[in-house]
Amino acid sequence: MHADAVQWTRRGCYAGMACCVAFTAWAILTGPRHRVVDLGFNFPLHPILIGLCSHLVLFGAGFLASRLFGGHVPDNVESLTYWSTKKTVPAATEHYSVTFLRQNRQISE
Repeated sequence: MHADAVQWTRRGCYAGMACCVAFTAWAILTGPRHRVVDLGFNFPLHPILIGLCSHLVLFGAGFLASRLFGGHVPDNVESLTYWSTKKTVPAATEHYSVTFLRQNRQISE
């Protein structure tokens, strides 16, 4: 891993998810259209923005918790993405897709 790479931790991910759930519940319950609870500090934006704002809370809280509290970082963290798996098996994928297309006569031999 690069020395300047940000290391997100398991503890940070769980903290981000917990903050996201709490924020989403608050925003839904205190939203401007169908307010269930009036806390005095209610969610003032359009309800469609709850999803956008909750993702910002998720990533922001996860990042801060990872930096502040640390935690476990898997050894193979670089291989946990779609792009890393795509780099490891391109030949097999291409072979099967070409074989499939030839069998269905979508490409010529």
